[in-house]
Amino acid sequence: MRAQVSYLDRQHMDFRLEYDVGAAGSNQLKVVLGYDQGTGHFTATNSQVYIVGNTNAKKTIPSNPNYAFLGPAGAPVWILPQSQDVTLPYLGVSAEDISPVVFDNPMRFELVSVEGPGNFFAWSVSGAGNPPTVKMIATNRVVSPSNYFMEPLIGSHEHNNWGFSTNGLYRVTFRAVGSLMGAGTNLIGRDVAWAFQILPLRPWETWVSTNWLPATATNVAGPNADPDGDGTPNALEYALNLNPNAASGNGLPSFSFITTNALTYGALTFTRVKAATDLAYLPSATGNLASGNWTTLTDVVSVADNGATETVTVRDSLPVVGTTNRFYQLRVKLNYP
Repeated sequence: MRAQVSYLDRQHMDFRLEYDVGAAGSNQLKVVLGYDQGTGHFTATNSQVYIVGNTNAKKTIPSNPNYAFLGPAGAPVWILPQSQDVTLPYLGVSAEDISPVVFDNPMRFELVSVEGPGNFFAWSVSGAGNPPTVKMIATNRVVSPSNYFMEPLIGSHEHNNWGFSTNGLYRVTFRAVGSLMGAGTNLIGRDVAWAFQILPLRPWETWVSTNWLPATATNVAGPNADPDGDGTPNALEYALNLNPNAASGNGLPSFSFITTNALTYGALTFTRVKAATDLAYLPSATGNLASGNWTTLTDVVSVADNGATETVTVRDSLPVVGTTNRFYQLRVKLNYP
């Protein structure tokens, strides 16, 4: 899978609006990515590329009130800039493939949704000292109804600043909209999601990027999804170092009895991933499933080092003697924005 993916971290690239008269419905208008590589010009679909902003993208929001839409002055913001920086993606929007005899001018490039750990912005600046023109804003995953589109002119392309309020993995969905010449109504293209990696990634985001193609939908790659249908959600597959795309019952926590100081206890053994620092492992026990009261087990019996993982065994705090029923589970909590 990874051999199919390109990581675009400093190329000149454009979201290109294209019209396919032979397609049906929303597939007639689409958004692809055109980019220049050292070996030539390429066109990619959303599953083939990550747009990567390295740590050079991190800036500080200025005290100028015109930039208050980004957040409080002095706070960090990660920017893929409008003016070319050879260390970062140079990202534009192009309507150069649209015919002026087919569509009325201008086209529209609309922001549909944003998934990720922070806010998303797009804006342009016409010259030094001029205030920014805000094009798109999504705050707490909600797209602003007054700032959600750009209007590229047919036959041209434009560059903008693309901002993120924190680092991480983002899935940003756009669509093309245009009015066919003389039709008087808009033709709305299909929604296309694009993946941005704003470095550094969190461990969970690295795991997602490793196991799925760019821009894979949340109902497949999200923490609560179970794409292989084996009953183990992705967050638990991540915690136990399992393959989320291959159904299996292997590698799940196991129960045993442990004898300590002549007393026998129930115990739970599970895999812990060392790199998963954004996870909390919560082995737990209860005497009554209906109560919903689970006690986290903290008596560690052993930890076996396996390199990238550890095999951990924890025992109950209550011995078997004197208890009628006892139930055990491993819960995990993903600490992700």
